[in-house]
Formats: sequence, structure tokens, C-alpha cells
Amino acid sequence: MTRRWTGRRTAAHLAVWLLGAVVFRVGLAPAEVCPTVSVGQVDAAIDGAASWAVTNLRADGRFLYRYDRETNATSSSYNLPRHAGMSTALFQAVAAGHDEYLQGADASLLYMLDNLLEVDDWVAFSTQDRPVKIGATGLMIAALAHRRMATGDPRHDEVIRRAAQFLVQQQEPSGAMPAFWDRATRAPIAGVYGAFGTGEAMWGLALAGEIFAV
Repeated sequence: MTRRWTGRRTAAHLAVWLLGAVVFRVGLAPAEVCPTVSVGQVDAAIDGAASWAVTNLRADGRFLYRYDRETNATSSSYNLPRHAGMSTALFQAVAAGHDEYLQGADASLLYMLDNLLEVDDWVAFSTQDRPVKIGATGLMIAALAHRRMATGDPRHDEVIRRAAQFLVQQQEPSGAMPAFWDRATRAPIAGVYGAFGTGEAMWGLALAGEIFAV
């Protein structure tokens, strides 16, 4: 009798837990539901985002990074991997037939080329006042590669090769990439990883391999 009662009590507790989980999932944390959109709406969104990016390019090739609509204020902070990612997106738009964004994309690329750290036979994208983020160089290669594929212009091939050489030298035996390279020690910072750095570097290397494959 005691065993039967214990089993019923456990089942009742389990049912309460399951009911609570269902209420939480449905009522408090429902699954994200995205509306159906048309190809035209997607194209319009891409065009609007690209237009905003090139319209808000600064004179030195940087994008407007943060803007507060309520105070009409801009932020002085900046993020180099996101700069390279935005540049990549613009060159992808050019490759899709939007030549009107090439000038802006090239201006953002010039900012990266003006901020190359050169050591031995490789280069990395980093400004003097910031840590050398390995993912930023991976995304710079992606931008250069998409420009190459969109225009057929090989003028930056040597930069792609030297930046790829930098990434190869940082890769650990596991395949992971450290988040930062230290200017003082001239070596990667061991044991420090980012959420995106390895993927950004691998994407850059894959695109470089695609361009130079024979």
C-alpha cells in the first residue's frame, strides 16, 4: 500500500512539473513566430540597410556605429569585427547587382587597408588603440574576397594572402583560434577565446582558399 501511494505521489509531482513547463513555454516564453515575408520585402530591407550604412559613412571610412534617436546623439565607441562584417555585407550586395554600393564599400575597405598591422610576412586588421582581434582579420578577408568575386579585380590579392597567413599561424592544434594577438609578446593570448572569432577566421580562410584554389 505504501509503495502504491509513493508511486502515485511521484506521478502527481511529475504531472505538476510537466504542466508548469507547458504553461511557462506557452504563456511566458512562447516560441518565436516570424511573419511570412515576400522576396520583394526582403530585397527592400536589404536595400534600406545598405543605404543607411553608406549614407552614414564617416570621412575616414568608418560607419556610424551607435545612434540614440531620443537624444540625437552618436557614440564614439567602435567595433572592428563589425566594421569588417558590414563591409562584407556591402560587397555581397554589389555581387548581387547593386553597383551603387561599391563606392561606399570601397571607402569602408580603405579604412581597413589604412589600419593594417604588419609583422614579418603577414598583416592583421587592427588600429593602434585597440587589441588585435583575430576575428576582425577573418572578416576583413571575407570583405576582400567578396569584392574580388564581385568585381574580378585582383589588386588586393596580396593582402588576402598575407592576412590568411596571419590566421594560419594563430590556429591551435584543436582548430580553435584565440580571440586576441598580443602586440607586446608578439603572440596570441593563450586560453582566451571569443564566441565568434574561430568562425570568423574560418570563413575568411575558406574564402581565401576558394579564390586561390587551382
